[in-house]
Amino acid sequence: MFRDLSEKIHFVGIGGASMSALALFLAENGHVITGSDNNDTTNLFKNQVNIKTFVGHNAENVGDAGTLVYTRAVGEQNPEVVRARRNGIRVMERAELLGIVGDAFAKGVAVAGTHGKTTTTSLISTLLIMMKKDPTVMVGGKMQLCDSNFVSGKSDLFVYEACEYHDAFLHFHPFAAVILNIELDHPDYFKSYEQLEDSFAAYAANVRDGGFTVVNGADAGVKKLLKDGKIKSPVTFGIGEGFDVFAADVSIEDGSSSYTLCFKDGRRFPVRLGVGGRHNLLDSLAAFAVIDGLGFDVAEAVGYAADFVSPKRRYELVFKRDNLTVIDDFAHHPTELAATLSMARAGKYDTVIIIFQPHTYTRTAALLDDFAKSLSLADHAILLPIYAAREKDIYNVSSDDLAAMVKGAESARSFEEAGKMAMRRVKGKTVILTVGAGDVYKVWEWLK
Repeated sequence: MFRDLSEKIHFVGIGGASMSALALFLAENGHVITGSDNNDTTNLFKNQVNIKTFVGHNAENVGDAGTLVYTRAVGEQNPEVVRARRNGIRVMERAELLGIVGDAFAKGVAVAGTHGKTTTTSLISTLLIMMKKDPTVMVGGKMQLCDSNFVSGKSDLFVYEACEYHDAFLHFHPFAAVILNIELDHPDYFKSYEQLEDSFAAYAANVRDGGFTVVNGADAGVKKLLKDGKIKSPVTFGIGEGFDVFAADVSIEDGSSSYTLCFKDGRRFPVRLGVGGRHNLLDSLAAFAVIDGLGFDVAEAVGYAADFVSPKRRYELVFKRDNLTVIDDFAHHPTELAATLSMARAGKYDTVIIIFQPHTYTRTAALLDDFAKSLSLADHAILLPIYAAREKDIYNVSSDDLAAMVKGAESARSFEEAGKMAMRRVKGKTVILTVGAGDVYKVWEWLK
């Protein structure tokens, strides 16, 4: 057990990707775990004798736990959180607990950035697992290698995502930190780019002495931090010369890519990736820079790269039938949306259709013009109502507003309506993309 945590720990929102991984990890380390979620999580913990879960939130669920852990999505008004505070039980947010766990590992690898965290964390983890380095892994999506968001390892390596929302990543003190990119998101918390930049600078400053920071040397936000000397022991990556780790002879195809991995000391390795897209290529450079920085054999890692499959909901093939392909993606920011549609364009389809479910009112309102520009890359865009997540509809913005800014776009009121709209637009070799961080996948049954 962790000495600074109580024996019995209660998780509010235990079904979340990070929460379920933390619960499994602590259960394996001797803690007695209870948890609640609005969804039935029985299947997640079916083989765990010391994890008990409840469906729905009720003050009685807290029981005799000595610590309660909650997520931002749950909030302070949750009856279980209220009960814990009233009874003097230690209450902590998910990121604080993740920081405590991370501090227990000598070689923590934390992956931050506005885009690409889950894919890069999965790639680093997959390579380390295949290289038999036995890492512990917590990732914000299911890794295809093990069909799980959690891997229990026995080494001193811990690979995990470092989310910037509400400065969560400031609880972490990794040996190796990654910054993939810095772009304004989460406008409900970050009121300016300067605030966001300060947060990433503070994250970089938390790298342990003797550690290093792998950063995208071509990203404008990262370059600013580098210029200001706010990156500890930086290792830069990018496409073309001028970086510590870089890609040359780049060829990006539909569903794959290849390049020569180059290090500034002259080492060169031919790389073949099993995923396409420029953004995935950049993520792979970050992964190889981490592998090298940890002192492992890059040549061995490169040999496994072609076997990597993106995590669930990252340009994931749902099904193919005749001339119709359906692909699902988690993209919920304009930059991610553009990357997803660019990958679809590389597939040389006659028709590219996107069914997009905007995620949160604040993000939609703040980035409306950019969303419209990205959606215009599709032949036809269908907009579902905004997925509210933790927010209330008080921002005077709707999917209708976004649809009105995209030529030929339509608004759908339901998953059924969206599916039928899309099927009417199928022409020739067609791909339909279901995109968003909410429950857009529910439209699939109307596409089959």
